[in-house]
Amino acid sequence: MKTKEFLTIEATVGSEINATIKMMIALSKEKGQTVRTIFNGATFSVTADTTPEQAYAMWQKTMEDNAEKWRNSPEGKKAAAEQKARAEQEKRDNAEVDELVKDEILELSAPKAWEHQVEINKDPYGAGVVRYAERWGKLMQVEMKARKTETLAKEVSEATQFKADNEGMSGFSWSCARNLLIQCWKHGAELGKLEGFTDEKITQARQEAEAMG
Repeated sequence: MKTKEFLTIEATVGSEINATIKMMIALSKEKGQTVRTIFNGATFSVTADTTPEQAYAMWQKTMEDNAEKWRNSPEGKKAAAEQKARAEQEKRDNAEVDELVKDEILELSAPKAWEHQVEINKDPYGAGVVRYAERWGKLMQVEMKARKTETLAKEVSEATQFKADNEGMSGFSWSCARNLLIQCWKHGAELGKLEGFTDEKITQARQEAEAMG
């Protein structure tokens, strides 16, 4: 097909690549022009004779070329180096926590309730929540011993919350782990108060856990 000129369209936020390609080809047939757009930073064009498969391959190739250029650019190399440094630091931090908690035993007020949660959370998501709760609880105990105190302080829970995380906790999964500690951990009531729970809610949660014993 002989085209007259480029017709540039703007891909809308939330649009899907295959639907965009079909729309571009239909527009090219209607207008008798080459239709061009930028989708996720990749510029590509179609004509009325372009198949959807050809258009997708062009877009994908442009995406790959752009990514390669970025990786080889000074900015891309700097970002890669920074990412590597963060990963190495995270690995060192996790190893440090592993060493700190390796001989620590989580002090439970409701061990049977805890074991029940372990048993019913065998899936990767649930097991990760339980592992994190245990690691966080142990790290708080270590920190409390270092401070020679039996009372859990806000700075202890806050300082260890992220340090203990080698599971990649989301806000929701973290709250599940926190609630598990409130129910079953020796210092769970203190943690609940620090997290803004009412005495009534803490008592109810811990009584439910203890009832499983």
